[in-house]
Amino acid sequence: MSPIIPHMKNVRGEEKNIGHQSNRMAENVAVKLYNWDKRDGYSVPSSRNCYNSYFYIVEDNIDPVLRFYYQGTGFADQCSGGVALHNNLEEHLDAATYRKLMDVAVDAGCNYFTYNIRNTICNDCGYISKHTLDECPRCHSKHLDYATRVIGLTYQSPSAATLR
Repeated sequence: MSPIIPHMKNVRGEEKNIGHQSNRMAENVAVKLYNWDKRDGYSVPSSRNCYNSYFYIVEDNIDPVLRFYYQGTGFADQCSGGVALHNNLEEHLDAATYRKLMDVAVDAGCNYFTYNIRNTICNDCGYISKHTLDECPRCHSKHLDYATRVIGLTYQSPSAATLR
């Protein structure tokens, strides 16, 4: 199979360019592909509004240690484009725990990973916390948004489940 497929016809006969476009940001392609498949009658997950590239179901709240093994060499060796683990955590860890997870990553053969932890932004006073909070510690407002990393960029949203 050719590594670059310039055009592909879907079931309706429309042409869709799916060729490699390295000069374009692709942070919302997971939503677009999901919506195209849904529109074209394919079975899509009902629990979310986009695809992901993990080897586990994100909503299952898999142990963060096991995620390294799911994205490690046992699976990565089967992929032509490599894999990356975006380990979503509820809170930041202490330095010793991060160090232990580095050892787990080495053992699992997971050589490309990062951590995503939601930051809290107060919409009333502008306070930003590196922690996921339900109330602003400065002004006690509950009018909060959250920021998290999505494909290398930080996005602010009122919900972690908004469209990419």
